[in-house]
Amino acid sequence: MAKSPMATLLKLPRVKATSSENADVTDISMSLSFKLKKGEVHNYNLRDFCHLECNPNKSLAKPSRLEQVRKIYKKIISSSLTDESKFNRVKDLKRYLFLCDRKSLNPFGRNGIDGILGIQGELARQEELANEPMPFRFNYPDGAELGIKTSSANTFSSHIKDLLAIAGCSSSLIEKYARRSNHRTDKGTTQPHTDGELETILTRVQPYFFSLADGISDYFDKHGEIPQRLSDLSIGVSGYEGEANELKISLGSRVDNTCISSHLPFNQMMISGYVLFCYYTSFNDTQIRGVRHPLSVITQRKEGRTERYVRVKGYKARKGSDIEAYFVGVDGGEFEDSEAKGKNAGFIVADFLKRGRHKHTDGLKFINTLSEVSRKCNPEQYGKLFYSVDSYGKLKKTFGVDKLITALTFNLGLLSENRTVLSSYLSDVICRYLDKGEWERITTSTNSTGFKIISRKLTTEKMKTNRVSSLLYVFVRCLTNIPLKGALIPLTYKESKTEGDVEVTLKYEDGTERKFDTPKRYINTLKKIEARSETLNPLTSTKREITRPAYFLPMGVRSETYQWKGHEMPVRRKLLANLGINHGAYVLNINSRRIRTKNSDNLYTDEDGGKLARDILQHSKETQGETYVDGHPTENMRQMSQGLSAMGLIAEGDSVEVAKTKVRKQLGIEVLAYDEWKKSKTPSNPNGVACNGKR
Repeated sequence: MAKSPMATLLKLPRVKATSSENADVTDISMSLSFKLKKGEVHNYNLRDFCHLECNPNKSLAKPSRLEQVRKIYKKIISSSLTDESKFNRVKDLKRYLFLCDRKSLNPFGRNGIDGILGIQGELARQEELANEPMPFRFNYPDGAELGIKTSSANTFSSHIKDLLAIAGCSSSLIEKYARRSNHRTDKGTTQPHTDGELETILTRVQPYFFSLADGISDYFDKHGEIPQRLSDLSIGVSGYEGEANELKISLGSRVDNTCISSHLPFNQMMISGYVLFCYYTSFNDTQIRGVRHPLSVITQRKEGRTERYVRVKGYKARKGSDIEAYFVGVDGGEFEDSEAKGKNAGFIVADFLKRGRHKHTDGLKFINTLSEVSRKCNPEQYGKLFYSVDSYGKLKKTFGVDKLITALTFNLGLLSENRTVLSSYLSDVICRYLDKGEWERITTSTNSTGFKIISRKLTTEKMKTNRVSSLLYVFVRCLTNIPLKGALIPLTYKESKTEGDVEVTLKYEDGTERKFDTPKRYINTLKKIEARSETLNPLTSTKREITRPAYFLPMGVRSETYQWKGHEMPVRRKLLANLGINHGAYVLNINSRRIRTKNSDNLYTDEDGGKLARDILQHSKETQGETYVDGHPTENMRQMSQGLSAMGLIAEGDSVEVAKTKVRKQLGIEVLAYDEWKKSKTPSNPNGVACNGKR
């Protein structure tokens, strides 16, 4: 047991008592030390909390604050809570005291509790800011506050109320003035993938997974270890205007640095398998990570054919119950919806048997392939299905989903379907940089009160050549989906059939050409990009022979330009962040929750009240209503997103019909979501436009 700081104090020589409160505070230490999970150590001396703004260099607060803080200190050192929990409470206490002192409020009195935790308090104001955010960070002015999420606000409020009670505040005072508006937590704000995004994910990830799994399995059989590199991995076809050109990439790892292993073939196979597992099962992230070997195989005969199920069991901790998923394959006969019966009941396999246009949609084939490679590279009897390795093939302690998915989207070039909204901003950034050599670095920082704010700094710092190339590429990629690799200058422009647009023609190294329409306001930016490209790879030269093609979007330096590997130019996440572009606005943001929410959206019908969706996702009716349905939010978000895009075009001078035509063209759809809803004559109510008319 740790020795109490009070024991040390007893051995110190007695100090003559004085009437000064300062003497009491100075002579009695209230030191705390917390060892956190990541090996970090944080030290606090609660004696400092007795001073204004918790700063020992500032004057003391009211004398009563010493006794109140001392009560909290005694409770914390005797508490059985983990160091992590204690640390979070002390950190929140310091923040609360600081806020009260800044506003000249008594933290242990009515005005402090009401001023910070009350319905009209500072916490509620910050929460409203987070609940009504701007679309992108670049929309915020310098110094703007970002607010605090409802879940974080709830935790902060709970911690402070407990600490106030420990300090001696009456329960009636706390309950009366620490009242908060009943906001729904941010768990219900997950935006599902669009139909197009999910289609792109499956089209790319499925061939990627099987190509990796086959390559790793073959290499392991021959060499007894996982490969450091694999070449010519299939990631599907280009998909532009029906083209069937197969896209291939190569993967490798820097062996000299075991921390950089996200692009290792084995880890990319695991994360692509993780994404497909999310799609097939709709399990939550925690449940997926917890799945272990062995996987049960169930075989049954049904109407002249054999069906084989692989049973995967997960545990839903908050619900305190097992959940199951079945991957189904059929020998001899066509696929059809099936339901596990008898002792195998508990999971309906309906939506996960889709074949569509994808090569590999047999759930049984997928899970068997994944399980085989997983067991082969880690033969532990009850080992986890999902794990990652370092560059030397050694198992890592954790399965770092975020970093691996970032590498996955980077390798596959998975882009957001709604990135066109970035075009105008990026056009301004490019023109400013190419004309004046200046740009704004946009970051988030934490102010003295502990809340996040936006910081915008104008800089003339020169960007690295490849970062400028990436910036230009992102802008053009936001205008069109046509291939950009191998495109040459000069571009040609002519009036489009669509009013207000210009038709742009690109010619390529292989002699082909492609066209796209774009608003007239972007032509000046495209011409500036052309002018820069010509300085790097001149069209003509009197001094030397031209040996490099005149690329429209070149990488490299003057006269030594080249094109990127893969089908999409690599764009660093940090570059986008510095420009104030949120993660997921350009590069697609993939996670288990978004896929799960999309599955729920696809399965929900008014006819069964969402029962099929609940059976598949295995959650309660209350959870479905709060988190997944509530007036069919996905359809509402589609309508709002398309409406805002049209309003932006109208604000720039387009008529309503022209604006709607442009939005349809940008998104590659025939009918806007709102127009489709109007034709269906579906009732509406305050819960949302697309719903069954019932509250």
